[in-house]
Amino acid sequence: MDRTGRAIVVAGLCGAALVGVWARCFRVSFRGSADDEGSAPRPEVVFFRSSTLHEQEVDPLGARKAIVRTSLEREAIEVGPSSSPALRLRIEAVFSIAGYHGTREAAGVHELQPEEVAFRVERDGDVLIPTSHEFVIIHHALFVTALRVEVPPGLELVFEQVPRSRG
Repeated sequence: MDRTGRAIVVAGLCGAALVGVWARCFRVSFRGSADDEGSAPRPEVVFFRSSTLHEQEVDPLGARKAIVRTSLEREAIEVGPSSSPALRLRIEAVFSIAGYHGTREAAGVHELQPEEVAFRVERDGDVLIPTSHEFVIIHHALFVTALRVEVPPGLELVFEQVPRSRG
């Protein structure tokens, strides 16, 4: 064997040793299955998805303008008249976990609750600012997938596309 071949073998052995040390240091649990026989064990991977629908009413309290902030593009947002004096938001959202190496409990697996997707509402004078709570943090994500906004008479509606927060 030439020098290159020996270098590859040595590098491979060192890499395997480092993976073992890493697994012991971080207490990574490995699992295998009957159809994995002969292959190296791999860490558990959590994949999870939950969706929900939430309807939110916002009392304009004399506001003349509403600036709705979400990551959705304007073309993806449905707009219609409100049958009540309130600004109404119909929010569909998805929470997902992908590629997390650990237990489901440690990953934070839970069914998405409607109140978790409620828009945060701020007021600035006569302006309402409903803002979605969307995020991407390492293995976790919360996205608004559909939005319907029903506008009461006399309220000007503006959309502002904002990026999802990153952690």
